Amino acid sequence: MSDWSPRPGAQQAPHGTRQRRVWLVVAAAVGAIVMVGAGIWVALRLVGDSDDSVESEESRGALEAVGDNNAEIVGSGRPGEAGTRTEPLPMGTEVDLGNGWRVTVNSADLQADAAVATAAEFNPPPANAMRYIAVDVTAAFDGAPGREDAEAPAILWSVFGSDDAERVSFDNLATPPEPRFDMVGELEPGSGASGNLVFEVGAGEDDLVLVARTALSLDASEAWFSLDP
Repeated sequence: MSDWSPRPGAQQAPHGTRQRRVWLVVAAAVGAIVMVGAGIWVALRLVGDSDDSVESEESRGALEAVGDNNAEIVGSGRPGEAGTRTEPLPMGTEVDLGNGWRVTVNSADLQADAAVATAAEFNPPPANAMRYIAVDVTAAFDGAPGREDAEAPAILWSVFGSDDAERVSFDNLATPPEPRFDMVGELEPGSGASGNLVFEVGAGEDDLVLVARTALSLDASEAWFSLDP
């Protein structure tokens, strides 16, 4: 047992006073946490509101630009002119994304529920009020050997339509119909890969366009393609 005792003449705060001080400290700490959380929530809301109100319709949902858009129709000599959301390129147009990749949209099946259902045994049906589309694309790599962007994930594929929502190829887990686009394979310079990507879009959504964007280079080059037949 300790024989500690207050110094002679020292005054101890009554028990109730100490308890009130503890509660004040706890309340202050909780208040600080709430204020920080509220600040983060407000900041996120402001960023979201800013994205919706400031960005143009063509760039909404696009990656943050880190440089110029160098994409151009192959042979045109006009960097930065590779379609827009409102004026997309027709299917079959080959685009140089400016980072060693060339992309083409070959065809699109805009009613692909049956094709996706038979592509793999465990493919789930589309969500309520949604449908599958399958887009056949080609990506060719002309960059230097061993570059980190020599893999197909160097390209991000998204679909926009009349629902004004971005549908990314990896948003769903459905296996595409054959032939399937290899999303992870590495290409040698001068080689390419073709195949289907699957997207889930609104059941009645139209005016569908696909955008191909660079992902692993210091630019935000992108090309827009119409999916209308």
